[in-house]
Amino acid sequence: MSFESPLFLYLLLLLPLVFLLFRRGDGVRKKGLRHFGIPESVFFSGKRFLFRELALTASLACLILALAGPLYGYRWEDTPSRGRDLVIALDCSKSMYARDVAPSRMVAAKREIRDLLEALEGERIGLVAFSGNAFLQCPLTADHGGLELFLDSLEPSRMPRGGTNLEEALRISLEALPEETGAHQAILLVTDAESTEGNLEPLLRQARERGIPLFALGVGTSQGSLIPDPLRGGAPVRDASGNSVISRVNMPLLEATAESSGGKAVQAVPGDGDIKSLVRALRGTLETAEFSLGPRKIPLNRYQWFAGGSLFFLLLFLVLEKKLWKISRKSSLPLSGSLFGLILLGCLLGALPSEARPRDELSPSPEEELSQLLEKQVASPRDPRLAYNIGNCYYRMGKYEEAHKSYESLFDGETPWEELSPELLQAGCTTGEMPSTAREIWKNPSKATARPWS
Repeated sequence: MSFESPLFLYLLLLLPLVFLLFRRGDGVRKKGLRHFGIPESVFFSGKRFLFRELALTASLACLILALAGPLYGYRWEDTPSRGRDLVIALDCSKSMYARDVAPSRMVAAKREIRDLLEALEGERIGLVAFSGNAFLQCPLTADHGGLELFLDSLEPSRMPRGGTNLEEALRISLEALPEETGAHQAILLVTDAESTEGNLEPLLRQARERGIPLFALGVGTSQGSLIPDPLRGGAPVRDASGNSVISRVNMPLLEATAESSGGKAVQAVPGDGDIKSLVRALRGTLETAEFSLGPRKIPLNRYQWFAGGSLFFLLLFLVLEKKLWKISRKSSLPLSGSLFGLILLGCLLGALPSEARPRDELSPSPEEELSQLLEKQVASPRDPRLAYNIGNCYYRMGKYEEAHKSYESLFDGETPWEELSPELLQAGCTTGEMPSTAREIWKNPSKATARPWS
């Protein structure tokens, strides 16, 4: 259990002092009665006097706990929002190790992306990593903190294939955007644009047809720099002839590519002028659309429990007060019955269940589980277990197309089906004959909600 306003809990430290003040006040009252020669038995009723003070102190303690806002359990609530969708494709080729931008192009690119995330707070942003091939590192999300975790894990040395394939980067970025009007969607290439393979024209035509502009952030200088190879102790990368390779940013290519789709290209510079220019261009070009940020955990404030306890002890204090002053049993019993009726009613109202049934706080949401699985897939891109579990997460989130693609990746033609089927049977994917295509898995919800394949 946690508290919404924990500072109120410091008031509990004053309760022993309050109790001692009550006891001191009673001692002064007894001394006054003795001074006037009045027997204590006329006004005091044994140990009930102590119980009365304890009841009042307990009432104050419960009141303080209620003010602190005890949080126990939570409910899920869909969070609607308005904004734009942006997929950032980050170049992770070895040329990003060049140091013409201090301390390196890769570090500078990550810094620029973090500044952009801060400027685009509330927008949905996805992340694609590419070199010789490309993959979706993080789907569209408004959780920029989670996206930064994926961003930090990207390094050129971890990419499975070298080179710079802008065509593959653009293709994966287009697939990451929902199939709908592109008036609120855009793609941002963060690269030095030293493209070594691929043909952009067909994909640029597709982007124009969907109304998706392409923006670019060029990282590097026109003078260029040698490329240190960390696997060779920082020695410069050499070509087939043995000559040191000098890498330069290709801004003309980025400008031509961006302008052909209605976007804008900006070269990264020290300071925040480049990011401000890019943000103005994005907001001036894109419209906003309504979308859901997904389910959000709303903690449940259980102040009613302690407010009911405070009421109970307060009424108990009043009952004991009446008893202490020797009110007749005939007049006190109806009053006591009424008070305890109110107590019972208050306790029942405070114990009513919330309209939303709390879920297990230890159970991660599909989004949290998906983030963890995608991070593992970076290290093991060919692990079919990860593809299967990622498909399950996408299905539970209602993203059926993404779930379909993840399931179909199990049937890549490289892994024999006979090797996969016993494992999938054990995972609970199906109880009968294994389907021949992943589409059958995608169409059947009972198979997508199977327990994880471990």
